[in-house]
Amino acid sequence: MASEGDGEALPAAVRAAIERNRQGALLLRRARLASRPYPATPKGGLPTTAPAKVVDTGGGFILEEEKEEEHRIGKVVHQPGPVLECDYILCEECGKEFMDSYLVNNFDLATCDNCRDADGKHKLITKTDAKQQYLLKDCDLEKREPVLRFILKKNPHHAHSGDMKLYLKLQVTKRALEVWGSEEALEEAREGRREKREKMKQKKFDKKVKGEHLPRGSRSRVQIPAPPPVSRVTVGRVTSLLWASATASVQKAGNPPWAILIAVSPPRGLEQCLAHR
Repeated sequence: MASEGDGEALPAAVRAAIERNRQGALLLRRARLASRPYPATPKGGLPTTAPAKVVDTGGGFILEEEKEEEHRIGKVVHQPGPVLECDYILCEECGKEFMDSYLVNNFDLATCDNCRDADGKHKLITKTDAKQQYLLKDCDLEKREPVLRFILKKNPHHAHSGDMKLYLKLQVTKRALEVWGSEEALEEAREGRREKREKMKQKKFDKKVKGEHLPRGSRSRVQIPAPPPVSRVTVGRVTSLLWASATASVQKAGNPPWAILIAVSPPRGLEQCLAHR
C-alpha cells in the first residue's frame, strides 16, 4: 500500500524523466542491432560452415554432394491477354470470324479450318512438282516478292535425304499466273515443252534404229556367214575335216570312200602328217 502511495506521489517531472530514459534505452538497442544484423559468431572470430558431404561412387571417384540453391527462381507464368475485337480474322471462304487456323499459321492465308480443302486447292505440293507442273524456277518461288511460304517435312521415300519443301497449291497457281500472265500462255508453254520432249524421244528412237548408238567402226563391219557343216573322211590312215559340199560332190561321182579325191586344200597340219606317214 505504501508503494502505491509513493507511486502516486511522484511528481510529473520525475515521471517524464523516467520515460525519456526508457526511450533512450530503446534507441540504443535498435542502434546496436542495426550495426550488427547477423548473429554473433563464436569466440575465435570467423563463422564456421558445415563441411560438404562426399559420396563414394564405388568406381574410384568421390563426388561432392551438390548444394541446394539458396534462391530458386520460380516459373514465370504469363497470363494470356484479353481477346480483342481487332484480333479476329475474317475467313475468305465463309466470311466468319475466327482466331486461329492451320493455313493462317503456316501460309498466312485467311481461311479457317472448317473451310480448308486439303485435297483440292489447299493441297500441299512439293517444290519439284511446283516447278514441273507450273513451269516455275527457284527464283519464282524463293526470291520473287512476296516470297511463298512453305513447311518442311521428312521425305517418306528417302529417309536419309534432306527435308522436302511443301508449298500451298493455291499460292503456287497464283504465282504461275503472275509469271506467265494468263492460263492460255501457261498452257502454250506446257504444249511447247511437251512437243519438245516428243521430238527428243523420236530423235533418240531414230538413232537407235539406224545403229548410231553402236561404237565407232561397228557399222562398217562385214557380216561373214558361218561355214557349212563338215564331215570326217578317212583317206588311208589320215583323218581330216572336209567341207560338206566337197564330200557330197565326190560321193555323187561314184568313187569309193577310200578313193575320195580332195577337191579342196587339206587343213593346216595335214600335209605334215602325210609326209611323216
